[in-house]
Amino acid sequence: STILAWTTTPWTLPSNMALAVGENIRYCKVETKEDNRPVTYILAKQLVTEWFAEKNYVIVDEFDGAQLAGETYIPLFSYFAPLKNEGAFKIISADFVSIDEGTGVVHIAPAFGEDDFYAAKVNNIPLVNPVDDLGRFTDEVEDFQGFNVFDANPLIVKKLGAESKLFANYTIT
Repeated sequence: STILAWTTTPWTLPSNMALAVGENIRYCKVETKEDNRPVTYILAKQLVTEWFAEKNYVIVDEFDGAQLAGETYIPLFSYFAPLKNEGAFKIISADFVSIDEGTGVVHIAPAFGEDDFYAAKVNNIPLVNPVDDLGRFTDEVEDFQGFNVFDANPLIVKKLGAESKLFANYTIT
């Protein structure tokens, strides 16, 4: 299954270390067809119609966020893949996760947000900061090395789209 995680800041995705869910939020597996093959996604049950209104889908399972906590996943980018052995790339529960917007699953980059930092710290998630003092990606993020993080946003979105790792992209004003 693919977990539909949400972020407002694409430039933080190379630094993803965890995904956060709401312990008491109800989640589900939604099956739909893409290119005539079944694909399964995980997201908050209350948000299914928002994301799948235009598609034929079936809810094949449902569960509380607490049941997802502790599971591991494959990150979008492999820059920090070895950190899996140090606790990265697992699903954690966090009280700031809501169903007000997004998918009910929040991308966590501990170096780039207060909530992310403290949630990671409590759950022993490693912190990486591949951005220099001028706001440019360091050599650890080889695909975007030297790019200002804001200039890298469209490049990151384009790369994810080309790799079929992008479900939706839109601008919030």
